[in-house]
Amino acid sequence: MADGPWGAAVRLLWGPPVTPARGPRRGLTLEQIAAAGVGIADAEGLGGVSMQAVAGELGVTKMA
Repeated sequence: MADGPWGAAVRLLWGPPVTPARGPRRGLTLEQIAAAGVGIADAEGLGGVSMQAVAGELGVTKMA
């Protein structure tokens, strides 16, 4: 943003910069994926574990 004598006024009027919605999303770790799969298996049995179920638990699509 603007610095100098007008910096505070610019920030007050226009607010902080908006984080863009585009770009790469955060990645999933192996630990997150495994924990989701184990949680589903504990709750529903091994037959309930699928790519679709794990993805749903993590809030992503199955192809992510």
